[in-house]
Amino acid sequence: MAKELAPTDPPFIQIEGVFNFRGIGGYIVTFNDTQLRVKPNLLFRSGELSAITAEGAKILTSLNVNTVFDLRAKNETERFKTSPPELGDIRIVHTPIDQEINFSHEYLTAFLREFETDELNAFVDHYRRLLAGLGPALEATIRHIINDPEHPSVIHCTAGKDRTGMLVAVILLLLGVNEIEVAQEYALTTIGLQPVLEMLAVRMARVEAFRNNPVGAQNLGSSRMETMVAALKMLQGEYGSAEQYVLKKTKLIPEDLEVFRKIALTK
Repeated sequence: MAKELAPTDPPFIQIEGVFNFRGIGGYIVTFNDTQLRVKPNLLFRSGELSAITAEGAKILTSLNVNTVFDLRAKNETERFKTSPPELGDIRIVHTPIDQEINFSHEYLTAFLREFETDELNAFVDHYRRLLAGLGPALEATIRHIINDPEHPSVIHCTAGKDRTGMLVAVILLLLGVNEIEVAQEYALTTIGLQPVLEMLAVRMARVEAFRNNPVGAQNLGSSRMETMVAALKMLQGEYGSAEQYVLKKTKLIPEDLEVFRKIALTK
C-alpha cells in the first residue's frame, strides 16, 4: 500500500515559518513530437511568507530565489497584520490580483452562502473573477522566468490556494502539462495546509460572516481535484486555451511564449 503523502514529503519543501511551500516542475510533456520535461523547480508556490524566520529566509536563498511575487491586496495584509517580511537581497514585488478585497459583512455573507449551497459552481465563479485580474501577475511571473531563468521566483497569496493555484495552473497549461496533472498539483494544497488549518480557522473566526457560516467557510477552504478540472473547463470555454487567455490578458506576444517554453522545458 502506497504511503499517503505528508506535508513534509516532496514536492513540499520545509521553510521555517512558511506553509504549503512546494516546487513546480518535473512534468513530462510533448511538444512538436519531442518529449520534454518542465524544468524542476521552475518556480515555487506557497502560502503567505509573513512569519518566515531568519533560518527560513536562508533556505529561500539556498534555493536561488531572488524574487517573490505577492498576489495579496494591501487592505488584506493590513486587516490580518500579515505584511510582507524583510528578506534582505530577495525582492518582494506586489502584484495583487484584486486591488482591494471587499470585507463588507453583506458581501462576505452572500459569498459564503454560495459556497455553502453549491461549492463547485461557487469556485468556478470565483476563479472566473480571478482570471479577470490575473494578467499582470501572470505576465510578471513569465517575464521573470524569461529574463532571469537561473533564479526561480516564489508566488504566493494568503493560503497559496486560489490566486496562486490559478496562476500556476495557467503556466503549466502553457507548457503542455495535461489537465489532470494540473488538477492533481492544485489538490496538493489540501496536504500543504494541514499544519496550519487551526491557525487559519482562528483567523477567519474573527470575521463575523465566517463565524456565522462554518459550512461555507470549510467549503471555501477546500482544494479538490474536481474544482480545478471544472475551472479549466471554464477557462477553455471562455478563452479557448491558456495561450489565448495569456495573449488577451497580458502584453506578452507569441514570440515571448516561444522563448518562455524554450527556457522552461528541458530534455
